[in-house]
Amino acid sequence: MVDKHSFPEFIQRMNDLMYPVVAFNPRSSGDIGLYRIDLSRQKLNFSHFTPVVHVTENFLRRVGVAGLTRALEGELRDFRWFEACIVLLDGDGSRLKQSACNQFGPHFLLIDREDQKMILQASDFERALLDLCMEQAPLSWLTPYEESAPVFGSRFFGRKAVLRRILRIPMGNFAILGVRKIGKTSLLREVEHQVLSDTQGGVAIATRQADRRSSRISTIASGDAGPLPPVVYADASVIPTWDDFVFRVVSDLHIRETTHLERRLTRHSYFPNFLQRMFKMYKKPTIILVDEADVFVEWSRNDRIMLDKLRSPAQRGHCRFIIAGSRTLSQEINRNASPFYNFLQPLDLKPFDEAETRELLFAPLEKLGIQFDRPDEILAEVFKHTNGHPHLIQCYCSQLVEHLEMNQRQLVELATVARLANGDAFKKLILDSFLQNVYPDDKILVYSLLIMPRINFGSFTQQHMYGALQRSGCRRSQPDIDASCDRLEWAGVFIRKEDHFAFANNILPQMLRSFNLEFLLKTTMREVNS
Repeated sequence: MVDKHSFPEFIQRMNDLMYPVVAFNPRSSGDIGLYRIDLSRQKLNFSHFTPVVHVTENFLRRVGVAGLTRALEGELRDFRWFEACIVLLDGDGSRLKQSACNQFGPHFLLIDREDQKMILQASDFERALLDLCMEQAPLSWLTPYEESAPVFGSRFFGRKAVLRRILRIPMGNFAILGVRKIGKTSLLREVEHQVLSDTQGGVAIATRQADRRSSRISTIASGDAGPLPPVVYADASVIPTWDDFVFRVVSDLHIRETTHLERRLTRHSYFPNFLQRMFKMYKKPTIILVDEADVFVEWSRNDRIMLDKLRSPAQRGHCRFIIAGSRTLSQEINRNASPFYNFLQPLDLKPFDEAETRELLFAPLEKLGIQFDRPDEILAEVFKHTNGHPHLIQCYCSQLVEHLEMNQRQLVELATVARLANGDAFKKLILDSFLQNVYPDDKILVYSLLIMPRINFGSFTQQHMYGALQRSGCRRSQPDIDASCDRLEWAGVFIRKEDHFAFANNILPQMLRSFNLEFLLKTTMREVNS
């Protein structure tokens, strides 16, 4: 067991400030000590497993800058630490800092002996540490904005009510529903992160022999909450059948069990039994997180028995299913005769509200010293153009950070925000979001409305929609139109004003009208009817 008091003073101080420390081969008298520190609370580009390397002055003298570079790269490669790293040097780091731009790049933040002394003596430890990071790293490296991948931990914003509901109902089974890029995968990953990070601020230890496929760690500090529940994440879009799904879950949770699974004539009886044994072992239900779970519907049509076998251990409390899907899963959950009905509680993910948009836009940048001129008007401008869609907000913020870096500015002005919204890059983003996230049935409704002459994009009713669809030769029932309106709201295309609707912004209708709408309409209708 590792005593946290044997850690270097700087790392002890971070742990005292409730930044949990994970130690990898810590050494009190060795050349290099390797640690992980949870800096996700900063809500910047620091993860819950931020690598920290402690280097002695003697080692730097002995091997020099080039030798230290090779040693750091080797140690980090062994542990597969490909992310940003903090280097604590117990000596003079001036020469190392001079060469950092050429040899290390922005992936290393160097804190030498004098820096550590200054930060430890500062009245605000966290502020002093952050100021030093800002001196060495560009703004874009420190901000948490992500345009192309799921986010969790320090990069996860919003969804507090939904997340709280999932975590506070320990036996609940949920289906997270929404359009593409609304944040379903990120929410699944954040659930996984919060469950596996439940160390209550303790110090934990891992070794080179630890299972690198799992981020699970065991707490060794006082106040241990007991073993963490077994958690498995699966992307069902790359899993072809129920058999492969069962094999994936079993192999991730208990690799030796796969030999028993291969000898079984049927997995129908095996899988519930396996989950029951896992429950007895951990005293907690297995949490099964499944992304792109619309394929479950197709699988269940071919094998209803297997779905019933999944429901059984969930209803007995041996496991929990938290799955994410879109249209197919949503329709199936709401169908009375469906095996999914009353099995999963639906959670509809909608765009961010203004409070969530404010947090994502302002909190990281203000922490990094960026100021906003007329912040309420800037928030209104961003919300108007993104309608709270998380992906659009992330992209908007990334473009804003790029603008600040290029122009070396510390002040965000309203005119800058408006200019970015009218730029070609953001317009393309709006169009791509519509084409990728909106279902074909709903595109037909939008195209039909835009073809209608003299329609007011800022105020129209379902009566206008019905007339536009009739004019296009499409017959829709009132429930179908209601469902389309709901989905277009979720996708950030429409906003509702009592019994009237409007396009969320003028960019999309203007861009779509620059195309041949009649051709788009006919092509989409053929797609729906095929």
